[in-house]
Amino acid sequence: MINAGIMIIDKHGKDNVSLLFPIFKNYLNKKASNEERYDLVRKGVVIFTGALAKHLAKDDPKVHTVVEKLLDVLNTPSEAVQWAGTCLSPLMHSK
Repeated sequence: MINAGIMIIDKHGKDNVSLLFPIFKNYLNKKASNEERYDLVRKGVVIFTGALAKHLAKDDPKVHTVVEKLLDVLNTPSEAVQWAGTCLSPLMHSK
């Protein structure tokens, strides 16, 4: 399921950045009602956020905001969510 989402974002994300980022951000900011289920969905949202951010220009200020949000989310003590942190590496670049 996550792979399908990544494929869709890879293909259509560039044209839908302004639509999708607020949806992902809102989900990551809400409180969990069912911790286990929430962690699984949150993992996907973290991965999709990272995949979507790849469509931004390297100097776009949103990249910094996305990286900060993803780092904050990784403080979650869920292995699934922490594993999703692998989506950060494509967003990092040396200056």
